[in-house]
Amino acid sequence: MLHALTILVALATTAPSSRPGGEITPPPRRDVAGTRATLPVGELFVPDFAGAEGKLDLVIWFHGAAWCAEQVFYDAHKNAAILVVNAATWKAGFADADAAAFDTLIAVVEKSLHRPVGRICLTSFSGGYTAVRDLLRHAAVIERISDVVLLDSLYAPRIGDKQDRLDPAAMEPFVAFARRAAPAAAADHADKQFFFTQLYPPLEEHRGNTTTLAASYLIDAVGAERKVASGKNSRGTQTLLYRADKHNFHVLGYAGMSNQDHFEHFYSAADVLKLTSLAPAAAK
Repeated sequence: MLHALTILVALATTAPSSRPGGEITPPPRRDVAGTRATLPVGELFVPDFAGAEGKLDLVIWFHGAAWCAEQVFYDAHKNAAILVVNAATWKAGFADADAAAFDTLIAVVEKSLHRPVGRICLTSFSGGYTAVRDLLRHAAVIERISDVVLLDSLYAPRIGDKQDRLDPAAMEPFVAFARRAAPAAAADHADKQFFFTQLYPPLEEHRGNTTTLAASYLIDAVGAERKVASGKNSRGTQTLLYRADKHNFHVLGYAGMSNQDHFEHFYSAADVLKLTSLAPAAAK
């Protein structure tokens, strides 16, 4: 069942590339130390600072060049491995498979690691959210997931006469997980962590973009409150305009409208991965 899970891996280089929406300049490519293994489902990377014994946490990354995903993951300094799932597997379609495919995937990773996997964080950039959505449709998979990180990565189909609303069926898997991170009753335990960074246009007239609609949908669904915020990401390339937090549910709106602004959610992902529940690695 390995053919049932994958990801579209975006090609990226350290040279600027042009496309509609503006040029994109990735960060410098570095040689991050660790061990790599090519699995039937993608590229597995274990950083050199990961502990050698016991369970190892895992990030499963959807959409983005493997070298860059490994680089930002390395900078988060977690006692974990990262799997960037490959494109060929995704084309077979996970949506038609059952949750057993996910168990098979984890078993393949554990065999390569020679140790059990601990916490699991699903992370996606841009269009990779569809793989996360398909996984979250399965209750058995949700129970194995500790964290979800969406990096400007949620574009549910529009509906309504004015195309100003999102398809509830497409949003439901994310809403269900978000409610586990932000339960309605204060006494209930938040047993999941949910992070969504989104491209938030500075001008109100441009905030009909689907990531802003998706952010509003989730914020309303869990009863969080959007509050004005400020600050920069660690690269100094993004300006925070608002955030909405409730228990372990977090949405952060960063100013931007260009391709580069969009890709900065990928390039600065270490900032968010540091906040997940994955175990920190020992001090360098």
